Amino acid sequence: MSNSTKIYPHTLKEITEILIKHHGLHEGLYELAVEISIGVGAVGASADTQMPGAMMGVKSLGLRSAPASNFLTVDAAEVNPAKPARPARVAKPK
Repeated sequence: MSNSTKIYPHTLKEITEILIKHHGLHEGLYELAVEISIGVGAVGASADTQMPGAMMGVKSLGLRSAPASNFLTVDAAEVNPAKPARPARVAKPK
C-alpha cells in the first residue's frame, strides 16, 4: 500500500452540482456561497518579526439561489433532473 496522498480537485461549478444533488434540488439556478471569516492581530514568524495583519479562512460552503445565469451558475434541472413519476400500480384481481 502506498503512503502517497490522493487529491481529487473539483471546480467551483462541480462543487455546486454536488451540493444540488445532495440537497435533492431539481429546479432553479444556484451558485456556490462561500462564507469567509477574517481575523486581525499580530502576525509573524516570531515576536521580533510580528506586525499588524489579517488572516482569512473559509468558514462554510453552501448554495444560494441565483437571480440570473452567469459563468458560475448551475441549473438544477440540467444537472439533477427530476425522475418522471411512475404510474400507480393497480392490483390485479385474483
